[in-house]
Amino acid sequence: MKKNFLRAAFVAALLSAASIAAGSMIATPAFAADHLSKDVAKDLQAAQAALQGKDLATAMTQIKAAQAETDRSAYDDFTINRFLSSVAAQSGDFATAATAYDGFINTDYFKTLTPEEQKAAYHDATIVNQNSKNWPRVIQYGTQLEAMKGLDDLTETMLAIAYYEQKDNVNAKKYAQMAIDAAKAAGKQPQENALIIMGNIEGKSDPDAAR
Repeated sequence: MKKNFLRAAFVAALLSAASIAAGSMIATPAFAADHLSKDVAKDLQAAQAALQGKDLATAMTQIKAAQAETDRSAYDDFTINRFLSSVAAQSGDFATAATAYDGFINTDYFKTLTPEEQKAAYHDATIVNQNSKNWPRVIQYGTQLEAMKGLDDLTETMLAIAYYEQKDNVNAKKYAQMAIDAAKAAGKQPQENALIIMGNIEGKSDPDAAR
């Protein structure tokens, strides 16, 4: 019998250290080549202070104020979306977070980030889109993370789920097995959803009946 996936949101594992530290972005070397508009910088500095104080509601209010500024540059929008992706994800608003990740990952400015910052963004974008059930985006960002050798057993499981939901059992099984192997190599219990996928696929002799 086909088993259903565990549906608990992956909130606890969501944010990498780089994403949680989004409030410190303005001072990082990656931002030195461009400058934020004065009003946007003021709004985001207030958002930064609120985020550091774990006041997500105020941080979101200040981000919205930055979005409302009329003289925004492309760099302003990149930085706003980077803040927004983190705050929305921490607030559990995964749809907004997913849109914000798209907004800053798919820009030329993203290429100025360090490889570790890029991996952190792909990692968290994969998880946000998993929670939003946007399977094509999970696959897109997950495979980009894989190309940077940044997958772990959690994101491998998410790729497995995304492929399974897209009815691609070959890749679903591939990534589920990768997740199980990675967990065992690390001395951890494999992700339950990876085990469920393997059971659902291997437990059916008729591929068309696997669903």
